[in-house]
Parts: sequence; C-alpha cells; structure tokens
Amino acid sequence: MPEDAIEEVAIATYAGQLEAEMWVELLKHEGIPAVLGQLLPGPRLAWGMVPCELRVRSTDVERAREVLGLDSTGQE
Repeated sequence: MPEDAIEEVAIATYAGQLEAEMWVELLKHEGIPAVLGQLLPGPRLAWGMVPCELRVRSTDVERAREVLGLDSTGQE
C-alpha cells in the first residue's frame, strides 16, 4: 500500500444496524463518507439486529468523532 493511501478506520460500534445507519447518514450530510461493517459472520439473524462498526477515512476521523460527539474510544 502506498504511503499516502487513505485507510478506513472504525470509530464506533453499535448494537443494531438501524442506529448505526442513522449516524452514517448524519456523517454523509456533513460531507464525511462513512460505511458500516457487520461484526458477525454469516447472514443476519433478524433485520437490523446485527452489531455494526462505523468506519470513516483516516483523514476524517477527528471531524467524524466531533460530529458524532464521541471521545477517542468511540463512546459518547
């Protein structure tokens, strides 16, 4: 990987997909690209009931945490 490559960084985890998607939309509204990663392997057990982690570009970590009101550990 090139030295100047931008990596994805997990900044928070959520118990359910619905809550995580709400925060992804807020970040996108603020101009910060964000994605969700499912934390359990395999198919979803029930819609929205899968733990997820929210990821942003390494260059957006500080701003994303500020927008979400998170500290450096991903806690509110």
